Amino acid sequence: LTPDSPRALPAEKLAAELQERGFYAKPCGTAAEGIKEALSLAARLGGRGCGTEDTSEEGALPVVSFGSLYMAGAVRSAFRSFAGL
Repeated sequence: LTPDSPRALPAEKLAAELQERGFYAKPCGTAAEGIKEALSLAARLGGRGCGTEDTSEEGALPVVSFGSLYMAGAVRSAFRSFAGL
């Protein structure tokens, strides 16, 4: 999701930059789509790939969001809807 700001880096460009550095990145059109993708990927990967011992109850990796404050409200609302809060 690209924030609504003239200074924002388009999501597609950010994803391409991350992919060039060896990270998995997929641009999504909404915060909800991004959270859904992140939670799905974390559940599929479990404790693998992070170089640490799995300490979570369900074995899923944690999901972390980062970016500008423009995105915080949308991400928080989307995550809460998926977490059942």
